[in-house]
Amino acid sequence: MSELGLDAVAETDAVDAPLAASRWHRLSTWLIVYAVGLAIIVFWPHPAQIGIIGLIDVIKKVVPGLTGQRVEFGLNILLFVPLGVGMALMMPKLRYLIMPVALLVTLTIESVQGLFYSTRGPSIEDVIANTAGACLGLVGVAVWEWWRERHPTE
Repeated sequence: MSELGLDAVAETDAVDAPLAASRWHRLSTWLIVYAVGLAIIVFWPHPAQIGIIGLIDVIKKVVPGLTGQRVEFGLNILLFVPLGVGMALMMPKLRYLIMPVALLVTLTIESVQGLFYSTRGPSIEDVIANTAGACLGLVGVAVWEWWRERHPTE
């Protein structure tokens, strides 16, 4: 086997397996924490109680010309970037599923808000922003991997 160089491949696979398992564990833990945080943000009955309205007001004061609707749209994009990043890193061969999963998650959130909350309502702008955020996370990972491939560490 060493004549074909397969011993090195077997050793590399044996060393990489624990690293891959450790990476999967860290990413899955991170994604669970993100999902819990996301659920709190999107299913809290009154957004003002968790500081979202205050954050929007602060951003509007800091950046003149921004409306509350524009700030909220941007925050919805940012809210879903971690979903795109996490899924891209956890399932590199299934990246084509990120947009449909983000769309499904967003439609579920908006449906629940519309059906069960009188203080929150569904919004097509939220669906667009959330899905765009997940796609932006995916693109960010792809660009980062492309850059790392062209600039390997010595």
